[in-house]
Amino acid sequence: GIPFWLMHRGGDFLDGRIDEVPACDPDGRISAVLLPHVLGAVLQMAVAIDEPQHTNTDTHTHMDHQQTTAGCPDPERVRVHGTTYKIVLGEPDNTMSERLMSVGSLMQSVGLPVELTTRLRVSVWKKVLANVTMNPITSLTQRTIPDLCAENETRTIIQDIMHEVACVCNKNGTDLGRDPVGDTMKLLANCYPNHKPSMRQDLDTGKRLEVDPIVTAVVQIAQCLQVPTPKLNFLHALISSRDRAIALQHSPICTNTNRQPSPAPTISEGEGGGDSPAAGLCRGQSESGKTAASTSSGEADNGKEELEMDIANVTSSVSSIDLGTSHHVYPDYFS
Repeated sequence: GIPFWLMHRGGDFLDGRIDEVPACDPDGRISAVLLPHVLGAVLQMAVAIDEPQHTNTDTHTHMDHQQTTAGCPDPERVRVHGTTYKIVLGEPDNTMSERLMSVGSLMQSVGLPVELTTRLRVSVWKKVLANVTMNPITSLTQRTIPDLCAENETRTIIQDIMHEVACVCNKNGTDLGRDPVGDTMKLLANCYPNHKPSMRQDLDTGKRLEVDPIVTAVVQIAQCLQVPTPKLNFLHALISSRDRAIALQHSPICTNTNRQPSPAPTISEGEGGGDSPAAGLCRGQSESGKTAASTSSGEADNGKEELEMDIANVTSSVSSIDLGTSHHVYPDYFS
């Protein structure tokens, strides 16, 4: 996703505008504490953590370590998929500092594939081109990266969104080269045959999605630079809605398994209007049943109100998207 330091010390249009990209650093607390001490890094690798008792049959590389830090996964469960494996390090102010060279030398001494650069923002944005498209689209479609790149319809959508993001980079003064979209598509189609992006991994395990750093931040940067991104906005609305659905599943209304069920309604003899048991069922509920039902109904009403508010927010977000003219030619179904 977009790191908080991208809005600091870069000497570009985003420099010092972290307050306009709150998805990266709400309230600016991270920048206030960490900025003087941070080195930027871009991991050019596809990593997954195997579930326990699961054997991954894909081609992969083990990341072997002698020790593990408390709370980290077992190294034997960490897999690096694909053919790209590199860590790019750089300073937020684009200098080749002494500390950068020192950290790079240390990492290289233990066998890590490290590259030092004074143009780390280029590496960040090239990775963003892939992440801002493949993370949400694989999550929404449940398809693999090669499948999405191979099909004309999905490939066109992916490329269109990448072109929008490339325009954001150009507006900010970040040069991604002659054909960043074509280069990224080739990399995705050839290097990650069976890898699931992190957002898809979280979706499969029922976790909340990393929408803010991966997608929302890019949308906010585009708005900050006044670059229209209608297709990206549309994708953002969809994946945000999917994430809110996951949040709703984790809400107390949906997860409270300790609530006692309401007593079954009783049918009193003589009630129900003659021989109609259905009518008796409607009128013969006990007072305790009514009380329990009333409590349950109140909780359900609260959940319903929250859901209705959420749906209204999503509807408002989608309806505000302008899918009109843009810098690129788009399929008819987006017009």
